Amino acid sequence: MPRVAGIGSALFDIILYSESFPKEDTKQEASATVLQGGGPCSTAIVAVSKLGIDASFIGTVSDDMFGRFVRDDLVKWDVDTTYLKTVSGHETAHSAVICSGRRRTCIYALGDLPSPSPDEFDLTTALKDTEVLHLDGYNPELALAAADIVHGNGGLVSIDAGTMRPGIDELLALSDVIIASEAFAGKLTGKDVEEAVIEIDRRYSPKAAVVTAGPKGGVIADGGKARWYAEFPADVVDSNGAGDVFHGAFIVAMLHGFDPFGCCQFSSAVSALKCMKRGAREGVPSYAEAIRFFRECGDESEEEVFGWKS
Repeated sequence: MPRVAGIGSALFDIILYSESFPKEDTKQEASATVLQGGGPCSTAIVAVSKLGIDASFIGTVSDDMFGRFVRDDLVKWDVDTTYLKTVSGHETAHSAVICSGRRRTCIYALGDLPSPSPDEFDLTTALKDTEVLHLDGYNPELALAAADIVHGNGGLVSIDAGTMRPGIDELLALSDVIIASEAFAGKLTGKDVEEAVIEIDRRYSPKAAVVTAGPKGGVIADGGKARWYAEFPADVVDSNGAGDVFHGAFIVAMLHGFDPFGCCQFSSAVSALKCMKRGAREGVPSYAEAIRFFRECGDESEEEVFGWKS
């Protein structure tokens, strides 16, 4: 069975690329269009797969055109969909996104799929070999049940804390890796980015607490202090999904034995590479490409940066 499993959002995206955002009540021609699967958790799981680690996605889609695309796109990137159930007669979540360099604007519809119950899945079998379970706050009942099983098997739980949702505090308390956006961390703690990461680390005691800060890079709690990691240089074509990809890369780095700060730097490099191509998933590099990019851009040894022993 796959080493990494994801439970969370999976949706259909239509991406339109433009030099600038259109003015209200006007028409503007796009320079390109990409159809892709989206959602924080499912895109992170695709990144895990593209970086060379077997991964699966657990959840539901409908049998509408959006749901069929979501399933096919996961399969396209070699994500195991054995436990992705089809629930007929509903609308799968979908969104339209306008991308303009580093900026992207999204309008979305959540659809009407009922939140899946743990009783609908054989979670014991689905998670038998799972080393890392990745969550994003969606489908909390299913996520909580899965987290208990993974912890019982000695695995870890990772969460993308990007949006305040019912049950998020309980999920945070169960998470071994908490990576929050700057906006989420500010709302959660009422503090700026450096103080927020320390507060998250103090409050939940995870193995790694990180707050991402976009073009500024981000911070990780390190011995009671906030330690900044840098964003890698990139000629940005499409920033959509960069944060989701960061999460997937962090999981892969953990499984390769990097220390938490090294995981941040590796993930930053992977996100930079993704941003240089169109598509949140198409742009994810292979593991070898990511390592090569880091060697070209970095000025420290792998051991110093990644915290591993070769």
